[in-house]
Amino acid sequence: MSNSIIDYLDELASSAEPRGGYQACLLVDGETAVRSSGGVDGLGRPMGDASTVGMYCSTKTLTVLLVAILVSSGELSFDDCVGDLLPAVEGQTASTTILDLLSHRSGIARPSMYEATTLRPEERLAVALSSTSVLPLGGDQSRYTEAAEWIVLSACVEAASGRPFRELVDSEIVQHHGALDFDLDGPSDGRRRIARAANPPFRPLLIEETDQLSFTDNPGYGGFCTTRALANVLEEFRVALSGVSDDALRISPSAAKVVLSGLAPRFDLTFRRPCSFSAGFLAHLSGHGFGSALSDYAVAQVGLAGMTTAVMDPKLRISAAVHLNVLSSSIGDMLDLRREIWSRVTRSI
Repeated sequence: MSNSIIDYLDELASSAEPRGGYQACLLVDGETAVRSSGGVDGLGRPMGDASTVGMYCSTKTLTVLLVAILVSSGELSFDDCVGDLLPAVEGQTASTTILDLLSHRSGIARPSMYEATTLRPEERLAVALSSTSVLPLGGDQSRYTEAAEWIVLSACVEAASGRPFRELVDSEIVQHHGALDFDLDGPSDGRRRIARAANPPFRPLLIEETDQLSFTDNPGYGGFCTTRALANVLEEFRVALSGVSDDALRISPSAAKVVLSGLAPRFDLTFRRPCSFSAGFLAHLSGHGFGSALSDYAVAQVGLAGMTTAVMDPKLRISAAVHLNVLSSSIGDMLDLRREIWSRVTRSI
């Protein structure tokens, strides 16, 4: 990543009102090409390379990594049904597979994002498992969910491994990739910042930390980490897909291929347009507002309102994450920022 993209992020942060900030990390062939930061976070604190910030849904990549590790070790299968792992579950949810959950084909719509941050953890899971699907099983639609499918997914991960989800995250991800890059329990001082929406009902890019955004409190989605943490997690998938023979690999090439292969676009009830997902990521990224700079093989996760984007592109041999703390006046502005950022990233490799 050359100075052009860093200069662009610096300009966005310094010219924003209120003042914003950014953090970025790019790996090319596994080597750190850039690790940069500037400005301030939503609480006005300096944004450093090692600052852990609320990455929101971008940290779903951690859950996908756990699934891929368990599939590779034979403890879990993409074809396993929720009912086989959680015998008390009945109805259509019982017949829903792990792949359905990962690719937003389950139709489980509750708990909503509001419920997910107000209900107690055990209540959230009960609501999710008892929800009536809004999609016919095996249909030709999807419904992107902020939280519901991931709450069920984390319960399935616990059942398959026999270990608490938070324990798995700590041992398989935090300790493996470096504890200094994670703060999954959230801010220790209980600080909270209410988001300011510049153009309701659109969400802003300036949203900061809440105590509900922790993996401990909300297993499966949301958490605090650095952009380097996200880039390193994505790099595990890129290396596994590359076919490199390495005894240290934790993801099998076959599992990586399933995770990263984008399904054909289908009409999504949340986005109200045709969308493509892989098993845990956005796929065919030009259809998700990333523009045409990335290859057709790239996958991504985005944080709330797009303030964090994490991308893995096996053709370009990159794994990268960018966190931008700048208020957006509309969804259109947010998508323009996303396209420009990743266009500059790919031009400077």
